[in-house]
Amino acid sequence: MTRLPHQPWHKNSLSILIAGLIPISALVMFDRLDLATYTLSGSLVAVFTHAVPYRRRAGLHLRLVAAWTAGVAVSLTVAAATTSVVVHIVAAALLAAIVKVACEASAVGPPGPILPIFVYAGILFAPQEWDQVLGHLGLAVAGALIGWLVVMAPGAFRRFGPQRRAVATALFAAADHAGATNGRTRDALISALAAAWRCVTDSGVIDARGRSTLAALEDHLRIAELVLVDPGAVSAEQLRSAASAIKGSNRSVPPPATELPPAGGRRAASDRPEEPRTFAARHPVLAAFRPGSPATPYFLRLLVACLAAAGLSHLLGVGRPYWAIVTVAAIIQPNLSLTWHRAPARAIGAVLGVLTFFALAPLAHRDPLYAVALVLLLNAAVEFVLPRNYLLGQGLVTPMALLITEFAQIQPPTELVVERLLDTLLGVTVGLLAAFAIRNPHLHHRVTTQTAALQAAAAHAEAVAADPDPAPDRMAQARRRIYDAYASLLTAAQQAAGEWWSHRHDEEAAAVAGERAHQALLALRKTASP
Repeated sequence: MTRLPHQPWHKNSLSILIAGLIPISALVMFDRLDLATYTLSGSLVAVFTHAVPYRRRAGLHLRLVAAWTAGVAVSLTVAAATTSVVVHIVAAALLAAIVKVACEASAVGPPGPILPIFVYAGILFAPQEWDQVLGHLGLAVAGALIGWLVVMAPGAFRRFGPQRRAVATALFAAADHAGATNGRTRDALISALAAAWRCVTDSGVIDARGRSTLAALEDHLRIAELVLVDPGAVSAEQLRSAASAIKGSNRSVPPPATELPPAGGRRAASDRPEEPRTFAARHPVLAAFRPGSPATPYFLRLLVACLAAAGLSHLLGVGRPYWAIVTVAAIIQPNLSLTWHRAPARAIGAVLGVLTFFALAPLAHRDPLYAVALVLLLNAAVEFVLPRNYLLGQGLVTPMALLITEFAQIQPPTELVVERLLDTLLGVTVGLLAAFAIRNPHLHHRVTTQTAALQAAAAHAEAVAADPDPAPDRMAQARRRIYDAYASLLTAAQQAAGEWWSHRHDEEAAAVAGERAHQALLALRKTASP
């Protein structure tokens, strides 16, 4: 099992427990646990946006609640409008493809699109009457709004928690780079710096005390930047100690591990980077659905595979083939290699999960309260296990999902197990075939575009470094522009490397751009030093 020391998994687990328990307690009081599916479908939003600063999180999470509610409304409406399984399959496949592409393009972050896809598909295939739609939608909205309150509540006690964790992650990456300098640690540090600067500078309007805290965090980020160009400047032990103190405490930020070099030059009012000007940078989700978008082949893969898998499942006699759609959405990744590696874990994990459900079903069927307790406990455990081991995580996700669907309508366990295993087999097989058949050449084109962006960022930094008296804010903007472009190039190259049957991008040009960016950072550091 991979250890992820910087991931606040307990926040997701506690959030989903609290957000689920509050509406469930109300349903228990009114003896209506049969409606738990709808409140839980809303409260699941509590697992998102935990890495986003609170001021930005408030609006971002409300937009997520609105989008989530819209998906639930569509699912309830279609379910009430017709009992046609074919219509349900088409609607679920479209929702799955839209949600998957939107989540990939957005900044919402983990746990990704599978939760909303499962919720929408499960509701679509559940019996629904017109006079129930508004009530069920209201329960989902109430659960989602409670989830919003739960996600925002820690801000009252740990105001800069996300910024502290982001800076600590950058310092841990700097410690790894100082301890074993190589291309892998350098790439990891640049990605961590890009994420940390975005988090720290995205904190909104704050008071004097808050500005002092953020300024102290920025000093630590500048230490990490120093380690990037001079790995021997600070010891790994000092960096890890500072990271642990920042991440694990709510007290004042400790001083940096070493003295910062003087900035010199003219000081401007702000070192925030220029706002992105392109439509894709300002509205990434909308850009993903434009005609000719690089996400188009990915959307088609998902849509075709979901339709085919669910259609085959229906032809083989499965009455509610939503699990085939969920399986396809889970295994299809941006490239073929990632899809290929995800498929076995999904299949084996689903088998383990179905068997776990078969063992838990008698207890869950004895009393609805037992079922609720099992769902909440499994959900909390999933947030710890899934990021570390996908196979074992699936072994917990599957029984949790099956138990949620049984609140509205209990099925014989044996029948449900057989249908879910068949859906899993079809989903994995069809998903792999679709990934083979529908290639995505845009992935390699994206690497070329990001290589050019990194070259431009390096050229801009070189021009700033050549200025005899550059303002500190210009140097900070130049560095951050390189971090963002470099991190985007790394992501694009990783995705393109796993896409088969496609033209290759110029890997040498990408490597040259990376080296030029590193030299530009060195030049900026020399300019900043006396």
